[in-house]
Amino acid sequence: MPALPITADAASYITSKWHTSSIYASEDISFIHDPIDTNSTSVVMKVDYPAGSYAPIGTKNGNNGVKGGAEFFSRPNGKKEYNTGLLSYDVAFDSNFNWVKGGKLPGIYGGKVGPGCSGGEKATGANCFSVRMMWRAKGAGEAYAYIPTSKSLCSEKKVICHGSYGTSFSRGVFNFSVMKWSHIEIYVKTNSGNNMNGILKVWQDDSLVIDQQNIKFRTNESLGVSSLMFSTFFGGGSTSYATPATHRV
Repeated sequence: MPALPITADAASYITSKWHTSSIYASEDISFIHDPIDTNSTSVVMKVDYPAGSYAPIGTKNGNNGVKGGAEFFSRPNGKKEYNTGLLSYDVAFDSNFNWVKGGKLPGIYGGKVGPGCSGGEKATGANCFSVRMMWRAKGAGEAYAYIPTSKSLCSEKKVICHGSYGTSFSRGVFNFSVMKWSHIEIYVKTNSGNNMNGILKVWQDDSLVIDQQNIKFRTNESLGVSSLMFSTFFGGGSTSYATPATHRV
């Protein structure tokens, strides 16, 4: 994080320091003093979700929606890809945060950065995979992944498959709260070959909340963990997910 707040053109800092070149809705990002712990001198990232905003699809392909949240990919190790990945961050929500039906939070991306493995673009096992966090109604948490699915996976008790969209893991086993920092850690271990032996683990505030075994992230071992997927917005790809008021995390 920068040493001092940046309230205008945060995109310049991100592109120069965080190994990325393209940012969706960069105008909704700024760096401010910690608003949750008022005794802290730390600088944190603030992301705004203007009223009426939802997923990026709402402003693309001729749609005239409202931009909100932000999205970019960070590849600190260039084009290298790995069999394991660990991502950690802290997140907090403003005092009047309306959860609506849900929204995305950052996660781990595998494969070449592109339009796949989000927004209804399926994971084939050969193109990419992604694992993000989501909040749902009333602040319920889950892991949300674009991965190849199977009847056995979709029949598991804590798994919800959404057809062409992502797969929900362990919805509601943990919760997010307003005006409170939550420490999130996401661990991915990719499967070997074409086997269902991949692992997904998530910790909240140092407590293991998701421990999902027997996952197939890929069908080809040349595909690996490549990027931080900084992706946050309300949605869901329809206006039913849109925030009725301006909020921030």
